[in-house]
Parts: sequence; structure tokens; C-alpha cells
Amino acid sequence: MENTNSLPYAKNLPISRLASIFNRRTNSYKYLFFTALLNLMENSCFKESVFYVNDIYTEMLTIAWYPHTFYRLNFGSQDQIGSLLDRIGNTFSVPGILSKQYREKLKISLTQYTTEISKVLDKYVKFRLLRPFFSEDVKNLEDTLLHKKIKFLAYNKTEEFWPLYYISEDESEIIIPPPWINYIAANIKILKNFAAWEWLVYMQKRNPSVPNLHKKLFPPVSRESLSLQTHYWKHVLEITPLTCIFSGELLQSKDISLDHFLPWSFVAHDQLWNLLPVSKSINSSKSNNLPSLDRYFIEFADLQYHALVTYHQHPGKQNWGKIIEPYLTDLSLNENDILDKVKLKESLETVIFPLYELAKNQGFSPNWVYNSFQSKNVLN
Repeated sequence: MENTNSLPYAKNLPISRLASIFNRRTNSYKYLFFTALLNLMENSCFKESVFYVNDIYTEMLTIAWYPHTFYRLNFGSQDQIGSLLDRIGNTFSVPGILSKQYREKLKISLTQYTTEISKVLDKYVKFRLLRPFFSEDVKNLEDTLLHKKIKFLAYNKTEEFWPLYYISEDESEIIIPPPWINYIAANIKILKNFAAWEWLVYMQKRNPSVPNLHKKLFPPVSRESLSLQTHYWKHVLEITPLTCIFSGELLQSKDISLDHFLPWSFVAHDQLWNLLPVSKSINSSKSNNLPSLDRYFIEFADLQYHALVTYHQHPGKQNWGKIIEPYLTDLSLNENDILDKVKLKESLETVIFPLYELAKNQGFSPNWVYNSFQSKNVLN
């Protein structure tokens, strides 16, 4: 995503006003409203010009659900969408990848909360997004007069000024003028990047230490291949016996899962230093929980060391330099230190322990311990 300081020019459209719609920001509403509107227009293949405001609110909730509930991002203390999603909780099953079918299911499930959130959003966002288009006319007006004035100006200046949209008399719909539909259709990717960049800047201030924040603003639609990581661990298992640090079961290369020690929904990466082979029952029961460091960290560090030494002594098809690259860059190790058990453990501890505390503060459940009985229940 690149910051779009100047949006594409269009004759007879106030593009500079559009570029300033996010200048005043105290919550996530403007970003979500504008992105939701873009999504609905794109879904209609830009053939629709009238959109129900409640449909926009439902789309806003759908966009917000993954970054807030799956990735546990903070939207800000005053943000009512975040508060509503907190009350809803994680009541929907969460796939690692968001398919179109699941997104529709999620959207339908969230529709029941549209009325509740509309009571808050109806007072502000559909008016405030238009404010830059009439900034000279609404200076120093209080909210009640401000919104009435914006509604009046948008409705009556359509022909001569083309604001982004105007609001129906009963305020249940917004209507987009044809010139804006054409402009948005021609520049949809640029406008989505514009909104995404501005939202990233806003979210960065509220989640300053969150790793890979830019990957967490929108739902995951695909995951990177784990072929290198899978080859690495299976190659090690073919040379030396390993046991699952959680279940104690002897692992077989043909019957393992790769697990993220710190959950993927927090780190949003597949680096080898955070991956380990586990018995297949573990991934289901561990889910997005944080494993107990007291119980498992030493074994995890020992497993990482043992695997690296084994691969170094018995190389597989993947180049050793490629295997150790994430250890060098993320753990600040040099190549000699990677095969030093004490230094590797210390580096893993230096990186993992602070991330663990941050994840715990974000709401990820800590101190998970494997329970074979619960695991069987999950699988059944």
C-alpha cells in the first residue's frame, strides 16, 4: 500500500476535497464507511447509484470483524464499532483464510447487529465524510446544525458541485452522482489503497507494537506456501526421532502438522523460528492460544536447536543459507551463534517473551497446556 498524496484528476469533480476526507479522525468510522461504500459499488459492478445506509453499516462491521476479533487490534477507546464487536465476542468459527462463502456467512450473521450500531453511526459518519466538500459553509457550526446544513448543501449543490454523495430525505439512503460513479469505477484500486493507507496510519498509532500490522487490516484471502518449512521439518524427522513437545507423542514425518508457537493470528508470518512439528490433534486444541512458557519454552528452544544442528549436519534440498535467514534477521544472530545452544535459546527468549506479553495484552489467551481429553473432544 502506498500513500496517495494526490488522487487522479477529474474535470468538474472536487478531487482535492475527496483527498481530505480523512483529515479529522478520532475513530475508525470514516475509513470503514468509505471502504464499505467502495466495496458495495464494486460488488454492483458500478451499476447501482443508491445504497441503503444500513447495508453500508453491515459492510463496515464485516470489514472490521477480522482486524478486531481475529487479529485483536485496538480501534481506539472511543470507537463504538470496536465496543460492539467486543460485546459480540468470537461467536463465529474462524477460518485461517477468508473465502467468499465464509465472508457472506459472516456478513449475514453480523446483519443482526446493524440496527444497534446504526444508532451510533447515524449521528455522525454519513454527514462527517461530506464535511470537507463544504468546509467553508459549515465553519463553527454545532453538530445539530452542521449535519442539517451538510445534508441541505449536498442535496442542493449536486448539479453545480458534485459532492461524493447526497442523503435521501429520510436519511436511509445515500445517492451517488453519475460522475462520481464513473470516477470511482475507473480508479477503484487507487481509492482502496488511499483508504487503506490512511487507515493504517490511524491504526498504527493505536497499535504501535503490533507485528505485521499492515497484514492485519483486512481478512486473509490466501497464505504463503509452507513448502520450505515442511521440507525442513520432515527432512529432520527422517534423520532423527522427535517427540511433540505438547503431547509427548513420537512424531512421524508422514503424520505431522506444523504449528505456530506464537499463534499466526498474532505474528502473521510463517518464520521457521516460530514453527514446530506437532501431532495432528494439537492444532485443533491449541487454536489461537498462547502456550505456557513455563511448561513448554525450554523444550521448544531445545527442539529448535536440535533441528538446526541436524539439518546442518545432514543438509536437505533447501540451501542452508535459506533455512537460517529468518534466524539471522529476526533473532539478530550471526551464523556461528545459530549452532550455539545457549545463544539460540537466549535469542529466542529475547524475541518471544516480549511478543508473548504483547499478545496477552491484546487478548490472546495465555498459559495454554495440552489436555488429551479436550483434544479428543475437539476432534470428535
